[in-house]
Amino acid sequence: MATKYFCYCIGGTGARIAEVAAHLCAMNMISAAATDEIEFIIVDKDKECGGTQQARRVIGSVRTLSPGAFDRSGILNGNNAREFCKNHINVNTDWDFTLALARLKERNAGGVQNAGAISLKDAVSRTNNNDDKVLMNAFYTQKEQNIDTDKGFYGDPSVGSLIFKYMVKNDGNQNDIANPVTGWLGQHANAGDEARVFIIGSIFGGTGAAIFSNLASHLRDSANVGRLFISGVLLLPYFSFGDGGQNAKVNSAEFFKKSKVALDEYDRDLNLIRTENNPNGSFDSLYVCGQYECHMTSENYADGGTNQNNHFDLVDLVAASAMVDFFNKTVDKNGQIVGLGKIYEYRFGQHTNNAKAEIVPKDISELSEKMKQMLLFSAFVVTRVYGQYLLNKSKSQDFYNNVEMVRRLFDHNEIIGRNNKYSNVIEASSPASVYLYCREYIRLAYDIAKNGYNWQDNIENNAYKLFSKNYTGALLEICDAIDGYADENAEHLTTIIDSFINSKQEIYDGETPKKTINSVGGALGAIFGIGKGGLPLNKISKVYHGNNATPPEARFMDYIHEAYKACQGV
Repeated sequence: MATKYFCYCIGGTGARIAEVAAHLCAMNMISAAATDEIEFIIVDKDKECGGTQQARRVIGSVRTLSPGAFDRSGILNGNNAREFCKNHINVNTDWDFTLALARLKERNAGGVQNAGAISLKDAVSRTNNNDDKVLMNAFYTQKEQNIDTDKGFYGDPSVGSLIFKYMVKNDGNQNDIANPVTGWLGQHANAGDEARVFIIGSIFGGTGAAIFSNLASHLRDSANVGRLFISGVLLLPYFSFGDGGQNAKVNSAEFFKKSKVALDEYDRDLNLIRTENNPNGSFDSLYVCGQYECHMTSENYADGGTNQNNHFDLVDLVAASAMVDFFNKTVDKNGQIVGLGKIYEYRFGQHTNNAKAEIVPKDISELSEKMKQMLLFSAFVVTRVYGQYLLNKSKSQDFYNNVEMVRRLFDHNEIIGRNNKYSNVIEASSPASVYLYCREYIRLAYDIAKNGYNWQDNIENNAYKLFSKNYTGALLEICDAIDGYADENAEHLTTIIDSFINSKQEIYDGETPKKTINSVGGALGAIFGIGKGGLPLNKISKVYHGNNATPPEARFMDYIHEAYKACQGV
């Protein structure tokens, strides 16, 4: 039996939550088999959107650490089980939103290649067809007909929905958005094989509101073979941004009004949810998530492009956990997924500075322990692994003597002695790939620590007491110093790393942690024993059976896996 997991992430909001979902995959929160793949499909017309580009980078970063790409050696106590980043994830790059729209424009222009932006009129109306013009004029204003969709649908689902309908109807099999799912089902029709699809989209934007339910319906209609389960999280308003002025294409003040209109439409859709009595429904289940108080999550207004970036909100985290919940559900004896026909609601009310209204770690208890574990692991990688590596890699003697990871994994002679494999170790065992992932996770944790913060006006929100802003902020400072590192800055980087290691290291403000960076290092010392209390510096551990036949990258991954295990129960 095989299962393939698909996550369609619609628009800028979908892309941001996809990034969070990738982190949850790295935390091994999805109980998928090692051979099962989780595939992300980002559905956003605005390819240059800063959030979309960032999501692709983070998913790609997790992929470089997933099974088959960067595995452990299997020589550590005969155990080859992965502890860090078990889930195998991928980003689908086959489907192209821009290409699908371009084909519509070409078709309507009589097959002539037309460059430039694509409007609603370009996508739907055939050139020189008076009937099309009459219909367009009856239902859409000239402004709506000519809106430039280069960066999305700008909060107008009436435009996006019609374009999507035409796109899936006329594109055929050349570039069908359903192809990743239907293609896999066509190749896996054995009993017990199944595809699970989770769709992420907002109801208050343009792209998400236009495509969310239409995509589910299209997938259901297109799947002619195999077993398919579909769910999704529908995002109600939960963030806002500044006033873009008279020429702004999106106004966050209209989010609630737009959401009400869309919800009324969903309420009238009798085929929205599948049940035992309505097998023709699109979604097997549905998650709805939002909050009364919309948080200002960006410093500046942007209606698309590279400048469109939003800080993470707790709602992003909850929405991503909905994907985990659906992917982890079991199938009953009747072949139906558990929770068939259910609508799950996550809602945060209006918060004040009243202590009784605070949201604290226990309120997200299912996520809290895993997030603490990954945060401590990231702190260890940034300071004790990559930080030390970067500060000492330019000289072989310093590299061996000062980088604890290297001393624990390699014999003295391998680095600077008769075997002289210093350059090989530098090239093959560089922890940069893991550092790049940990840096992005620290950024997520920092935003969650500051949840509710008004990023435009720099106003704190005291209704949330999640991670420590001091802890995550200090780690971000170290990451910034690493990213801008030059030899002349070595003293500064050394100072802030030492300061952090010697601090209280309170992941939660005022809470003494059960484990710290030092205790993680101590746990690794019992496995990769060297030096005082262990083996001489010129001897490799007898506990860790590394030898010249074990490649540096395999040894490094052994070290990383054990470090991740040592962070459990933080």
